[in-house]
Amino acid sequence: MIKRAVLALPVLVLVLAGCGGTDTSATSTAAAGSNDTSATSGSSSASGPTSGIAAADTVLTIEVYPDGSLPDHETISLTCGEGATGTVDDPQGVCDRLLAEKDDLWAPIPADTACTMIYGGPEKVVITGTLRGEPISMEYTRSGGCSIARYERLIAIGLVGPLATGQAIT
Repeated sequence: MIKRAVLALPVLVLVLAGCGGTDTSATSTAAAGSNDTSATSGSSSASGPTSGIAAADTVLTIEVYPDGSLPDHETISLTCGEGATGTVDDPQGVCDRLLAEKDDLWAPIPADTACTMIYGGPEKVVITGTLRGEPISMEYTRSGGCSIARYERLIAIGLVGPLATGQAIT
């Protein structure tokens, strides 16, 4: 019995090591040509629905690339504040959900985070503008488990629509 446990341990270690790695598909793109993966969004946390300076200082441009690159893409705009506007369905609702979102969505995935090595599709989203008064420039893909989860959070917020492939989010 002990022999089996000792033999199973290296296999378990190898399996867990295969789930690790660095998934940096949500990285800052603020400096052109830079390899910097630090976020360019603010560190303030949202405290509820859109109100005050945080809402008024949120103006975003969202570029959605269903196939992952040009030429086919859609540009979406969103301005939060009193009378939120944008090319999304229900701009005020999207602003409320956006500003209530945790800051980790806007930061790069930490290098020591274990993410599954799976491919969720070619879709890519690039978000630029200001969020809560701070400049933001982020790219999201569906490459790797952590990135897929973040991309699906963008869908839940309403910043982007369902997957280009028409698959339902579960």
